[in-house]
Amino acid sequence: MKTVKLKICIPIILKLIFLIGNSNGAQYVGTSASQPNRTDVVWMVPSWPCVDNDSIDVQKFGILQNEDQEFVGGQEFAIFYEHSFGKVPYFKAQNVSDPQNGGLPQLGDLAAHLEQAEIDINTTIPDENFSGIAVLDIEEFRPSWELSWGAFQVYKTESIRLTRQQYPYWSEKQIEWYAEKDYEKACQKFFIETIRLGKRLRPNAKWGYYLFPKCNGDVGQKQENECSTLFQKFNDNLIWLWAESTALFPSIYLYPTHKQAPDFNFINSGALITETKRIKRNYCPGCEIHVFTKIEYNPYNTPDEFYSKQNLASTIDLAIKMNVNSVVIWSTSQSIRSRCGLLQTYLDNTLGPYLQLTDRNMEKCRQERCEGRGECYLPRPKTNPALYNFACRCERPYFGKSCEYRGRRIGYSKSRPKPSQTRIPDVSAYFRPAPPSFSSISESNRYNAPNQYYNKGSNGGNGVKTELIK
Repeated sequence: MKTVKLKICIPIILKLIFLIGNSNGAQYVGTSASQPNRTDVVWMVPSWPCVDNDSIDVQKFGILQNEDQEFVGGQEFAIFYEHSFGKVPYFKAQNVSDPQNGGLPQLGDLAAHLEQAEIDINTTIPDENFSGIAVLDIEEFRPSWELSWGAFQVYKTESIRLTRQQYPYWSEKQIEWYAEKDYEKACQKFFIETIRLGKRLRPNAKWGYYLFPKCNGDVGQKQENECSTLFQKFNDNLIWLWAESTALFPSIYLYPTHKQAPDFNFINSGALITETKRIKRNYCPGCEIHVFTKIEYNPYNTPDEFYSKQNLASTIDLAIKMNVNSVVIWSTSQSIRSRCGLLQTYLDNTLGPYLQLTDRNMEKCRQERCEGRGECYLPRPKTNPALYNFACRCERPYFGKSCEYRGRRIGYSKSRPKPSQTRIPDVSAYFRPAPPSFSSISESNRYNAPNQYYNKGSNGGNGVKTELIK
């Protein structure tokens, strides 16, 4: 009799344990908070000229592609480059003597840009119900002052020069402070309004900016396996960008200098994917993650040098194991006709079989680790992971470490709002340094100060400084 009572109590005890352990979020007896997805592999290579004996059949390896492997009018992806999209202001190749559409974001015509961008989006994505990835690839300038180093320093220099011309009586400290604010205000306005336009025209697409989030390229040299605190701060400060995005497009490209460093490449790729997941978790819970990679180290100069199997493991294989939404394989259209045979051979002999092996391994993990009821994934990067290193993202209505239990949804707790009710932080409260003093500006020249930073007092004397970010 006692044994019978114990058997009856076991399901009740398990249910209570599950509820207690999940008291801060969506309570599913038997489900994880998010439904699992398998990682897609997308062919973003303009190989449509490859025909006849050089035709490239990626679909036989389960790779997704646009129809006829075109870049326009496809169902899987669309990409917009700054040189052929809207009227993007930038210095070509960061050359101050070659400004395009005003050069500086402050001097660009946003209205004209959006007008042309609307035409370009409608042309590139004719299907209003398009639900693929829509990539805004703007690389000629960066959306924040602190990211404008190296060749991008030209945007700082020219912004300071512009401010000096506008307000010649200001001190250098005041000029530099205002130049930074002016640049960032223009960048934010440009990036935000552009992606909002895309979301309005093609609301089902996954919109985001290529190359973001970012990570320091030397991660791993000092035994660390995460992006530096400094780069995490850079990414945190782009909160206004994540608030508008519906997809994140980090890049784990390898270059010729990386050919013989698969272990270092693994750490780099893993750190960036981990950082992207942190951004998604903290600022962009509804965003998908689509990781960009290549298969050629330098398709421009050495198109016959493809990723080794070790470097495929450090990039594509790792991203699949970490269960991002998709891995996007990109390449240039330059000399594509002469590269068709090379691409076909690599696809058939190396890449395709490697992807099939990865898929078989992941399917085995699904069956053995997750009992065939969920997606198997690596929570953190690990070389040669054992089965116990993987976790399960269970299909409804299953739950448990191995999706071994079955249950039903019973509602949300009051301690945490539903994801759809989570408020995006007010970007107007975004980190801002205090403005410099304007006391050094003479009374006769105070009219040169922009009124959003300096308001003249009602007594006609001393003004009151304000920090108003419009």
